[in-house]
Amino acid sequence: MGKKNISAIILAGGDSERLSFPKPFLLFSPRITFIEKLIRIYSKFGCRKIIAVVNKKYFVENYLSEITSNFNVTFVINKHPESGKFYSLKLGISKLTSEKYCFIQNIDNPFTNLSLLNRLNKVKSPKGYATPVFKGKGGHPILIGGGIIHGIKNELPNDINLRVFLNKYQRIETPTNYEKITANINTLNDYRKYFYNAVKQSR
Repeated sequence: MGKKNISAIILAGGDSERLSFPKPFLLFSPRITFIEKLIRIYSKFGCRKIIAVVNKKYFVENYLSEITSNFNVTFVINKHPESGKFYSLKLGISKLTSEKYCFIQNIDNPFTNLSLLNRLNKVKSPKGYATPVFKGKGGHPILIGGGIIHGIKNELPNDINLRVFLNKYQRIETPTNYEKITANINTLNDYRKYFYNAVKQSR
């Protein structure tokens, strides 16, 4: 599949305080971590760039370098995770150049699949953002257009809530029966709920 004029930013710059373990390195399957799974799916989709914003405390150069050698991914180190998620997003957005669209993907929801990405791609808007919706509840990831990319680049405060920021833009909903779009892996119990087999097989 050829490269599209779409990039992806994976937000993995937080401290993972409630989990007490770096989310990027949680196992999605016995041999695949969250961050590698997401990089693989966005690469398979055909994203022009994949940018992963990672926490300085959890930067594991050898492991991430191995991923980089296999995929077109750029790692950006967030040296100020206390500044919040919007700051991480701005770090990632700053690496975009001429991309017209960009997926925003949180590391705590690794369930993205090709079908979902293709559905969002079909309804994307240059001035708005496309979001999957399960029973009226929005989920992950979202696909933003160039207008929002430009807006984030030029937004001065770093502590803005992304949902609040997006309120001024057109929201395009694509309904789905895929309930996992609403999942968030923030605690050990969350992880066990969805990944019992991965936990069991890794022991």
